[in-house]
Amino acid sequence: MKVTQEKLPQSQVQLQIEVPAAKSQQVYEQVVRSLTQNVKLPGFRQGKVPQKVLIQRLGESRIKANTLEQLLQDSLREALTQEKIYPISEYELATEMDDILKTFVPGQPLTFTVKFDVPPVVNLGEYKGLKIVVEELKVTEEEIDEFLEEKRRENAPLVPVEGRAAQLGDVVIIDYLGKLEGEDTALPGGEAQDFQLELERGRFIEEFIDGLVGMEPDTTKQLPVNFPEDYPREDLAGKPAEFTITLKEIKEKELPDLDDDFALEFSEFETIAELKATIQKNFEERNTQEMQAAKEKAIVKELVKIIEVDLPESMIVNESNFMLRQAISQLERMGMDVNGFMNDTFIKEMRDRSRPEAITSLHQTLALLEVAKQESLIPSETEVKEAVSDYISQIQGKNNIDKERLQEFFQEDMTKANALKWLVEQAEVELVPEGTLVDEEELDDELDDELDDELDEEQVIEEVEEAIEVIAAEIPDETPDPETP
Repeated sequence: MKVTQEKLPQSQVQLQIEVPAAKSQQVYEQVVRSLTQNVKLPGFRQGKVPQKVLIQRLGESRIKANTLEQLLQDSLREALTQEKIYPISEYELATEMDDILKTFVPGQPLTFTVKFDVPPVVNLGEYKGLKIVVEELKVTEEEIDEFLEEKRRENAPLVPVEGRAAQLGDVVIIDYLGKLEGEDTALPGGEAQDFQLELERGRFIEEFIDGLVGMEPDTTKQLPVNFPEDYPREDLAGKPAEFTITLKEIKEKELPDLDDDFALEFSEFETIAELKATIQKNFEERNTQEMQAAKEKAIVKELVKIIEVDLPESMIVNESNFMLRQAISQLERMGMDVNGFMNDTFIKEMRDRSRPEAITSLHQTLALLEVAKQESLIPSETEVKEAVSDYISQIQGKNNIDKERLQEFFQEDMTKANALKWLVEQAEVELVPEGTLVDEEELDDELDDELDDELDEEQVIEEVEEAIEVIAAEIPDETPDPETP
């Protein structure tokens, strides 16, 4: 059997397969024998139907179709073995099956062409000694003091205050009633009695907190408030309202001294020095982990820059689908009924949006796997099986585990981890002071925002309104109202 191989873009291979007449005749006879033995026809015992009768009853076209299907499968399998090719997608015929069938004659030579995706060839540049820049994280006395101060405030008892007005840092007991401007009824969730509130900016609407500062106990005031434009409740965002507030009681936190008694009461240590030393150690371990993660992130970014690979479409689609399934699972874990808006249009939009990320993810994975291959960092079968066994033991009770797929996952994941660790050890790391580096992703987001601001305002409004209409039609309104104010 003659096979002509041609490499196509996007890691595709095209095979032109020439099947000799003898092979065509052989498969035809096999199909006829199989049908003779298995087809049941009135008046004949199974397996005893004469060949001429069989062809007459079933029709030559049906037998040709069966022969052609079998011939294509057998010939393709043989061609892949002969050429040592391992497809990662279904094959695609260059000519429609019906058109091949029209010209196909059993016992005559057959030529057909197929194409399919194959694992892409990965070419890496110089990956040893990659240069990366990482912020050096150091634990400061101020950081430890801030942490202790926070714990101090958390554990401080509240004591009543007399003889002064409310101030920032106090805890007040209030009654309040809120109404939108021009309305007589209270806002949903906009009324409470004996409500305890800490006067700290960022907890509630800033105007609400500022309005309470300076109030005396047993006094009432009308407080005008404008809900922020980005307020979580769309029915209140950007709207003016008025609250009637009665301040009933003021309390303040009686902060304990940061001494040995504090350490003994609120920790497992007997002295404040021991507590501070432990905090220092924990912060240093956290910084070490964060710096390691930063190194790995920087390494992967550099690695992607030096990879050359022609990704097959099937890999990109599969990765996009994987990301889509992850997103859906996350929504379901959040309690959202995804069936309410999961349609073909939504899925296509999600898949299109995830495509760039899918391509980046594939570049990262293929680069790491290639490093592992070249540096012999692939874990042994025993190591993988032990990791899988440990994992399964931790999730006892789940019997529907596909162990083969789980092992494939661990094999790849452990291989990438080995490569990443090796690359970090080999890298030239420059440490710079914390706060020196600019996050490129955040910078890109800022630039995107600036570009968006330059778009035609009417066009933006029109696009947003259309998007809102689509989303409103597809997603049920089951979101509970956030607490007011």
